[in-house]
Amino acid sequence: MVQGFPVSQRDPPALHRTLVKCLNKYGLTFATVNPSTALLQQMPLWHHPGEDSTKRQENNGRAARCMRANHAALTIGDGLDIALRMRDPLHSNQATCACDRCEADRTSHGCSDPHACVTKAASRLKQIHPRWIPKPDHGDDESVPIAPDGSGE
Repeated sequence: MVQGFPVSQRDPPALHRTLVKCLNKYGLTFATVNPSTALLQQMPLWHHPGEDSTKRQENNGRAARCMRANHAALTIGDGLDIALRMRDPLHSNQATCACDRCEADRTSHGCSDPHACVTKAASRLKQIHPRWIPKPDHGDDESVPIAPDGSGE
């Protein structure tokens, strides 16, 4: 039960159906005491079990679809890699950003607005409980960059 949405019990094999039924019956969830950085980076970015269920989850907007389809951003590590671009002094907060990584996204990944994907990655990471976000290696206190307006979007 790594993702936060209900699992269909019709399609999987009988053993999996029994397992899911048991998990649902007893309310079992995914939990770990001290997850490693590698595990945290491999957790799903979309439908994460640690997302704030009181906030509207933006999993299907234009930028979210672009991140999945064009950037192959499926894990927390992928999202962090994209979001940390905000800290690059060469990155500008515009759709026409000319930094190397945004240019590469436009040319090789087919992304029309790389900065929108950068801000979506940051806002998506802000929707997940900080316990599930890997700590940065460079000793900075802030693990997820915040957009200039302070919203992370």
